[in-house]
Amino acid sequence: LLAKIITHGEDRAEAVARMRRALAECVFEGLPTSTPFHLEVLDNPVFLAGRATTRFLEEESSHLQEGLRVRANSEEA
Repeated sequence: LLAKIITHGEDRAEAVARMRRALAECVFEGLPTSTPFHLEVLDNPVFLAGRATTRFLEEESSHLQEGLRVRANSEEA
């Protein structure tokens, strides 16, 4: 664990927007990070609706993995 980022806002949408900004402003050099994964979670409709449960990763894994592939391909282009 290199860092722990906690954000809050007047509502969920504001907290998520602040988290996106915080992640975008972080710079880690020399090692891979889980930032793309966290950004993908922040884009997930189940998470955004506040319906994520303890089974979220298991239930949404295929959507998250596909999103990560798309995100990686767009960053390479």
